[in-house]
Amino acid sequence: MRHKRLKTVLATTITTLIVIGLVFVGGSRIRDWVTQNLFRQYVANEGVIADQVAADLENETASAQDKLNIAAQIPAIRNPVDPVACSTELGVLLAGLQSKLGNLGRVSAQDVFVCSVNKALIGVSGSKLGPYLPEIMSDPKHQPVLSRVILPPGATYAVALHVPVYDAKGQFSGTLGGALYLKDLKDKLLKSVKFAQNGFAFVLDDNGDVLYHPKTELIGKNLDSPDVRKSFSNLVGLQAAVAAAKAGHSGTVRYSLDGVEKVAVYRSAQVLPNHRWVVMATAPVADAASLLKAVGVDQAFWTAIAMQTGALMLVAFVVVLGTLRAIRLQESLAREKSRIQTMLASIGDGVIAIDREGRILLFNAAAELITGWSSAEAVGRPWREIMNLIGEHDRRPAGGFIDVAIRTGKAQHMASNTLLVRRDEVEVPVGDSAAPILDVTGVAMGVIIVFRDMTEERETARMKSDFAYASHQFRTPLTQAMTALDLAQNETSRKQLKEDLAMARIGTESAHRLATKMLAMADVDNGRVQVTLASVDVAGLLRDVEAEVREHLSKGPKFQIAVAPELKSVQTAPDLLKQIVAELLYNAADYGDGKAVSVAARRRAHELELEVHNTGAPISTEDQAQIFTRFFRGANKPVDLAGAGLGLYLVREYVK
Repeated sequence: MRHKRLKTVLATTITTLIVIGLVFVGGSRIRDWVTQNLFRQYVANEGVIADQVAADLENETASAQDKLNIAAQIPAIRNPVDPVACSTELGVLLAGLQSKLGNLGRVSAQDVFVCSVNKALIGVSGSKLGPYLPEIMSDPKHQPVLSRVILPPGATYAVALHVPVYDAKGQFSGTLGGALYLKDLKDKLLKSVKFAQNGFAFVLDDNGDVLYHPKTELIGKNLDSPDVRKSFSNLVGLQAAVAAAKAGHSGTVRYSLDGVEKVAVYRSAQVLPNHRWVVMATAPVADAASLLKAVGVDQAFWTAIAMQTGALMLVAFVVVLGTLRAIRLQESLAREKSRIQTMLASIGDGVIAIDREGRILLFNAAAELITGWSSAEAVGRPWREIMNLIGEHDRRPAGGFIDVAIRTGKAQHMASNTLLVRRDEVEVPVGDSAAPILDVTGVAMGVIIVFRDMTEERETARMKSDFAYASHQFRTPLTQAMTALDLAQNETSRKQLKEDLAMARIGTESAHRLATKMLAMADVDNGRVQVTLASVDVAGLLRDVEAEVREHLSKGPKFQIAVAPELKSVQTAPDLLKQIVAELLYNAADYGDGKAVSVAARRRAHELELEVHNTGAPISTEDQAQIFTRFFRGANKPVDLAGAGLGLYLVREYVK
């Protein structure tokens, strides 16, 4: 009997210690979980502001680029035989369009200003103003360029934007450029941006130059400059953020400004195909602390947790050193354990506890729902068998942050774009953190992993990104049409009037095509594409589509269509096949060199095989894997080609 009681006491003691450990860890983890979730929401709100500012900057620079591209087609500017006439035309253009662009100038292919609204620049070498003009001259594709921050004589800080100019034969003949004044960008886009109590947004270019900051004496300075070093801490972190944004990534960074600790969310604004600016939405960390206190997560909260944990540790001490009276505590402790488990089960995020060897100790209901594994199946197994985490783009294992948390004893966060491969092989975007479980000596005994399904957040972000991108793409053809109509209003030459109206029609048709594709994309996303099968004359369909495409191309290649003799008709969806062929022909014409596009149709087993071939700049190996994804446009895109990168995406979806 005594032996049985001793076994009972021992079992009760072990159970109690486990429960106390859970409560101790639970109190700490509850604190961390509440803090992390509220702080995460605080940072997410900063991200919304950064996204909006980045989209506004992209639209603003796109509008300026459109104006320059359109001005570059005006005969007196495109072929500046008379510098006075060219300079006068530039002045009239600025006044008529009320553009924010200033200091317009035309540079020849020999790198000399041939005309300008600033007469002092005429005859001056463009390379004297900075390395950006030689860059566009030497680039075989002559992509538009932005300068670093400059201070033009008698003006405020600006960046120079230059676009290529082509003569009537399509040959590169120099550039047309103007100044984007940073004060205008500030007054129009950034002056009123506020977040939390003391938040603001500031902008850097991809060289680390400050384009805008409320502390105006920093504008025009580089992150490496002494003035910036005096004001900022963690410049290494800020420079790393600039490098990450230059590669198209986003994230958060902590730094101090004049001794005030801040947290910033950074976003990349692709202002030109080869230029990115960095938007930093930033606010003092103290504002976040105020937010936590406002919802009751203050010192009193942590004191209550500490008192609860201390009381339970005292109970554990009594149980370990007590007698058989401890048996009567079992029911109470069981209820406490049940309360803790109920609390963990009610948390909307997945919570998994693992030991130092990586075996799962605890697996809550949300974790079951997200992973597809039950707690009974998961507990006791290595976490890697249950949590299959991979990178969305590189497909490599992405669970290293858990090992780092165990090794260093410090909380770690998942990398952005992490996917969880569920038990049923479905990939779910997830995010959050791993926090170590420390013993009294500070050594990590295991890790608490908190994670959540980010599918809805990602979809919301994608929709917002799609909307911003669509707005950006619509701006180009609409600006072209509106500019041409503005010019036509005051045109007295009938010949020039016809040219202006023709340009307006091209812009309007481009906008119509883009709108049609956006609606088609929405139909695909919402499963509204109807497939109705019918017998189709392949040769006739190809001839009809070729005629329609040719009608909409102002100039284009010669189309050569070949249909295999044995291929007469096929059973397919004629409407979808027409759209597939049309998109392939438009794409081949737009990205080719204008000489020829061949189309071959043949039967392959029970399938119809279409082969479209053009000549021109090849598609890079890196781009080939992405050409059928939405909004992707290859690096071999002609500079003046409008579009949104939806054509081949729709082809893929229609074929599917």
